[in-house]
Amino acid sequence: MSTLSVAHFPRLAYTYPMLPNTGATLLIVEDNADLRDGLKDILSFEGFNVLLAGNGCEALGVMRNLHPDLIISDISMPE
Repeated sequence: MSTLSVAHFPRLAYTYPMLPNTGATLLIVEDNADLRDGLKDILSFEGFNVLLAGNGCEALGVMRNLHPDLIISDISMPE
């Protein structure tokens, strides 16, 4: 299995304005490990602090202790 990275999207910098380096904390909730890790790579590269959860139950645990500014979530997961 391969992991997505910024290198897979060379046109991104030219097509879309770069995201501001706000240092905001994002929580990615995704059961597909490759997609989850790829999103983490891209968003970390853009300057965001990224938290990860593999399912909704893990996400609830993360949110109890840490307070992300934004949650990006898959809507179809087994748990």
